[in-house]
Amino acid sequence: MKPVRLAVVGAGLVGKRHAELVAASPFCELVAVCDHDPKLQSIAAACKAPFYRDLEKLFKNCLLYTSDAADERSSVDLG
Repeated sequence: MKPVRLAVVGAGLVGKRHAELVAASPFCELVAVCDHDPKLQSIAAACKAPFYRDLEKLFKNCLLYTSDAADERSSVDLG
């Protein structure tokens, strides 16, 4: 079975933990961490995942989990 490809949007306290759990799971592949704050790129690096600030590029490549904070900031139409 192929792992589920996931990205975490919003890398604050909760998003950081989600990224760590996804990265550690044998059933998932963390394909990206996305946040508007470039200082949080270290979270992606620690989980060996790419870091994005552009949600549209991210949406083309994976299923998506969003934290509550990311839901409030996002204005991308998922169609």
